[in-house]
Amino acid sequence: MKYANTTELLKSLEALYHAGKGESAVQLLLENRDQLEPGLFHYNLGTFYTQINDLGAGRYHLEKALQYEGPTTDILNNLRTVQTQLAHQELAHSTQIFDRLLASLFELPIDYAITATLILILFGIIIFKWRGIKSFWALGLYFLLSLAPVALSSYVTYQYDVAIVLKESSVLEGPSALFKEKYRLSSGLKIVVEKHEDQGWYFIRKPVHLSGWINQESLGLL
Repeated sequence: MKYANTTELLKSLEALYHAGKGESAVQLLLENRDQLEPGLFHYNLGTFYTQINDLGAGRYHLEKALQYEGPTTDILNNLRTVQTQLAHQELAHSTQIFDRLLASLFELPIDYAITATLILILFGIIIFKWRGIKSFWALGLYFLLSLAPVALSSYVTYQYDVAIVLKESSVLEGPSALFKEKYRLSSGLKIVVEKHEDQGWYFIRKPVHLSGWINQESLGLL
C-alpha cells in the first residue's frame, strides 16, 4: 500500500510493530521508501528485520541508519540487541587489542571526529593566548596534533572495507567454491573485508580468528 502522508505511514508502522507483524511492516516500508529520509528508512527497516529475527538484514540497516543519523539512543539500543546475540564472535570481543580498537573507531562518526578536532584547536588558541606563547613551532605542532581525530577516522574509513554478514555463510580456505569450508559465520556479524581481484569473493581481515574467504552475495557492504 502506497502512502502519500509520512505521518500516516509512521502510525501504521507503529501499529504493526506493537502487533508483532514485522514481515508486513518490512513490505510496507519497501513500498514507501521514497516517503522517508534515508536514515529513518534504514532505522525502521533494521528494527523490523530484527523483530522477525533476521539479524543480518537488521544489523545492516541499523548500521546504515547510524551512518546517516549518528549514534542516537534508539539506533544504539537496537544495535545492542543484535550485538548481544553475537557477542562471542564480535570484533569488539576479539582477543586482539587492535581488533577491539578498530571496533571502537568504526562506531565513531566522522562528524564527531571533526567536532573533537575543532574543540582541540579552539582550546589551543585559548591556552596559547592566555600563556602568551608565540612560538611558531609549538603552535604548528599543536595544530598537527589537533588533527589526529579527523586523520585517524579518515584513515580507518578509507583503509578498511566493512561489511555485515547478511545470512549464515560458509568461510572457505580460498576464493572459490572448490575450496574446503573452514567454518560457518552467523548472520549479523560485522567484519572487515578485502576484495579479491577475482570478482565475487572477499577475504575476511578482521577479526583475525575469523579469517578466510566469503562470497560477496553473503555480505552487505557499509
